[in-house]
Amino acid sequence: MTPGRLSVVVLAAGDGKRLGGEVPKPLARLDGRPLLAHVMNAVDALDHDRVVVVVGNGADDVSVAALAHARDPELVEFARQPDRRGTGDAVAVGLARVPERDPAGSAADPGDLVVVVPADAPLLTGATLRALVDRHRRCAAAPAATLLSARVPRPAGYGRIVRDADGTVAAVVEHRDADAAQLEIDEVNSSVYCFSASPLRAALAEVLAAAAGPAARGEVYLTDVVAVLRRRGHGVEAVVADDPAEIMGVNDPEQLAACETELRRRAARR
Repeated sequence: MTPGRLSVVVLAAGDGKRLGGEVPKPLARLDGRPLLAHVMNAVDALDHDRVVVVVGNGADDVSVAALAHARDPELVEFARQPDRRGTGDAVAVGLARVPERDPAGSAADPGDLVVVVPADAPLLTGATLRALVDRHRRCAAAPAATLLSARVPRPAGYGRIVRDADGTVAAVVEHRDADAAQLEIDEVNSSVYCFSASPLRAALAEVLAAAAGPAARGEVYLTDVVAVLRRRGHGVEAVVADDPAEIMGVNDPEQLAACETELRRRAARR
């Protein structure tokens, strides 16, 4: 059976202020190239039908960089996030550019898929992305979402993966919301996901509707989608990355320097 279409949404609307410069975060340089270039290289290891890059600050420059570093610029589209209202809102903006076609599938045919990747994950490899998509497509439980996770000692700042007794993902709890027991969990969220498109659309719509209500907290987090999917009866799985360095993000100069160090280590191992 022919797999459904695969779309990739790259979240590239970051402003880069915490990096101490004026350039948008996706254009910060790592090993002589923009962060976004490293991510586009990993994304292009997938047999995708389109890449939607969600832009915001410095949209024109980010768009030029995305096209310059894409395997096939004809497959790259752009969606602008007018206001930075969180990762859930950013994915909704990108998803609006993905044609709606197939309903949720079965274990044999999960339908159309959407992979979500942040533009500040420059150490992510194409092999890991392929493994994530393959796990989602082949999992007998037919999950609505498969997350990439990693085991990290002393994982300050990362969302924790809370699993049920059967090993499926029960929730992703942000660091600031975690209780003492959850803070002891060393499996963390990478912010890289593979979703079945139809349940993602429905869950996002619910999250966005709640965010527009009187109890709204201002931002819409993609991790909230996991809770909605579980409440709707969908399965959520997680694949643990072989190399936890792959999930390293870049939010400040120290993290950028740590990524530089890791790239040198990789080069030395070749």
